[in-house]
Amino acid sequence: MEDESEEYFHGFSTIYFPEIAESLILLVNPEEGEEHSDEMTCSGLIILRKIIEFENQQEDIKEQHKPCYEWESDEWELYKSSVIKRQDELCELNLVEVLGSVISSDKSKELKIEAINLCIALVLGGNLKA
Repeated sequence: MEDESEEYFHGFSTIYFPEIAESLILLVNPEEGEEHSDEMTCSGLIILRKIIEFENQQEDIKEQHKPCYEWESDEWELYKSSVIKRQDELCELNLVEVLGSVISSDKSKELKIEAINLCIALVLGGNLKA
């Protein structure tokens, strides 16, 4: 992400993954006193999951927009190290704790399903940090 933004903006504005991820996590878990709609929160959860899924560059997976909870082992094994790297980066930003809060809250069923889908993306392959 950093390399692409550096090239695209000719060095004037570099986008760093942790900054983007932290902003998305704030959509899912707003600071005290702030509140977001369930729709906005759900969108944040989906985008965070897709960040992990994007690491799988297998063509048929990308073309079908197949979510990671439907992947077979052989459909992502070549990209396992990239997937785990993203999982670890998101875990380091305390995403697991945020997801626990969302799942245990009184939020909508749809929101909880998306949180669980993101949990699946975080533990895919037996990730130990999640």
